[in-house]
Amino acid sequence: MRFLGIHVAAVSPDVAESVIVSHIEGTAPGTVVIHANLNTAHSSIRDADLLQALESPGNLVLFEGIGLKVAHWLTSGDWRPDANGTDLVPAVLRKLAYRSIRIVLVGGHDGVAAAAAEEMHRRFPHVQVVGAWNGYGDRQDEAQLLGAIAAAKPDIVLLGLGTPLQEPLAVAWAAQTVAQVTWAVGGLLDYLAGVRCRAPWLLRLLRLEWLWRLALYPSAYGRRYALQGIWLLGEVLRIWTSRWASCPGRASVNPNLDHKPGRPANGTGD
Repeated sequence: MRFLGIHVAAVSPDVAESVIVSHIEGTAPGTVVIHANLNTAHSSIRDADLLQALESPGNLVLFEGIGLKVAHWLTSGDWRPDANGTDLVPAVLRKLAYRSIRIVLVGGHDGVAAAAAEEMHRRFPHVQVVGAWNGYGDRQDEAQLLGAIAAAKPDIVLLGLGTPLQEPLAVAWAAQTVAQVTWAVGGLLDYLAGVRCRAPWLLRLLRLEWLWRLALYPSAYGRRYALQGIWLLGEVLRIWTSRWASCPGRASVNPNLDHKPGRPANGTGD
């Protein structure tokens, strides 16, 4: 579907998992997986590179986040499924437990990718992390980094660089690293490395993980959530207003449009 100017696949986690696994097991490399949440949608209105990455043919852009789900329901009456990347990556790796998987991690500050690699191998013994680089200094010589990634021959490249940086890079790198899937995963590496904590399972079940992040990291999320929430509300109101203005029956209830001066508005002549 198309929502807030972005084409997204609004599918359940099970469907998303099966599609990604099929790409990993396929013969054609270069699939890019992106999660389109409120931050992505808001950032795309002012970042042309991000918008181009979201619209690149062949990318799997997954609908994500309670904010967009509620906004879509308010404007369409349709409650669509979504797929959270922090949960989806482990689900995909569990489904691939029957075979060895080669993964490259890029993201976070010094030590984050390496710590995430250790945790990933602890949880998924069939996963071999064949490269782990931080998302800052290690990217200074990008050609050298891409050469090292290509030489590692990964099945999956996980980019945890944050929006709007990671999505255009995922598209650019996918053509050069020969990985089956290049996946923009946001803060996943921080969670795996223990740098940040996920919300308790009940809050995740209730779709309140955003509130947990706001409580734990107000300086990182407070202003962003406020600005993006106001923008999203404005978009909902804009859609409502546009539909009301284009309603075919609206003219018939305007007495200035359907009767002559001096004649009753009901058009009966009584």
